[in-house]
Amino acid sequence: MLSSYAVFPIKTIRGTLKVLAQLIDWNELVHFGEFIDYFKNFVKMKNFRQGAFLCLGSIVAKGMSELDKINVVKQIEFLETL
Repeated sequence: MLSSYAVFPIKTIRGTLKVLAQLIDWNELVHFGEFIDYFKNFVKMKNFRQGAFLCLGSIVAKGMSELDKINVVKQIEFLETL
């Protein structure tokens, strides 16, 4: 769905990002690796920025050690995206 986001209403994509942010919180990060590039691209789009940041924030907020969080931030290039 995210790859063909242009054919869906903005409200649907925003809802999808919100649900993905919640799913990231409940599941292992390995399941969401393929979505990271979409999140980073959505950050650049005004209509989807909030949802994209929710998803990226959920990744960083995962329950893991501080060192692991720093590594994830580096790996997904979170600071460069900001």
